[in-house]
Amino acid sequence: MAGDRAVVRHAACAVKLNGEWFASTAKPLPIPDASALHWQAGPALATARLIPHEGGVVIECELNNPGEAPLTFNGWRPIVIEGGESALRVGDEPWRASVLINGYQSWDYAGIHPLDEAITEGDRKPTATSWWTAAISDGEAMFVAQVLRASRFATVFRWHYHRDEHAGGTLPTDIPMFIAEQHGSPLSEPEQRSGLPQELRLELGPQTGLVSDPILLLYGDDGTATLRKALTAAGHAAGARSFPTVPRGWCSWYHLGLAVVISHGTPPSWPSECPSW
Repeated sequence: MAGDRAVVRHAACAVKLNGEWFASTAKPLPIPDASALHWQAGPALATARLIPHEGGVVIECELNNPGEAPLTFNGWRPIVIEGGESALRVGDEPWRASVLINGYQSWDYAGIHPLDEAITEGDRKPTATSWWTAAISDGEAMFVAQVLRASRFATVFRWHYHRDEHAGGTLPTDIPMFIAEQHGSPLSEPEQRSGLPQELRLELGPQTGLVSDPILLLYGDDGTATLRKALTAAGHAAGARSFPTVPRGWCSWYHLGLAVVISHGTPPSWPSECPSW
């Protein structure tokens, strides 16, 4: 909620088993627990827990196979905002909003784009994607979806908004689609670009279960502070270390640590008085 307005409206969860998606809205189980969703996912039982955290909410899903036959797990959708009255609301003028596009690998493209990017007249706007982090800002406030701990799955966020794809006479103020999916990591494409996520085929044995990677949802009036808060929470959850100074090394993707001294020798291009960049 943002004041008296719902930021997320009519969201659901889903799990894919044996090649079929099972949404939490299809066969919900009547378990009296306001902080969780329970549903029948084929022969399995699924649960999505909503945990207050850092002024937002963490979504974590769990799947259990109570039967005697193994199942094939293909993927999670911890957040599904799509269809019916489902919507994501970020500000009153989303056609002016901007989004963070994040890559899967550190060398993949990342940058800021308009939420409603221009397209050729007559074309349908493609679905936008971002890995690990999704941030949508109306210029001041910001909605952030952030993976807290990427322990087993690769998380990609997908959303769709275009002001002209609307039947009414006014501009749409809702983002009609926002989905978080957790699959296998993508294969590398030419030019060191990451491709689409690979579908998993994990065997879920009888009387066993597995959980999704947790996702934090935050909304705040100060966009920069909200994004920083989400990223800090992810760092703490993942056990990130902090250093009093920036660690440096010969190459940009590693650092030499604290035990390297001048007596160990330096590359020819290094100044003799400086043990690192």
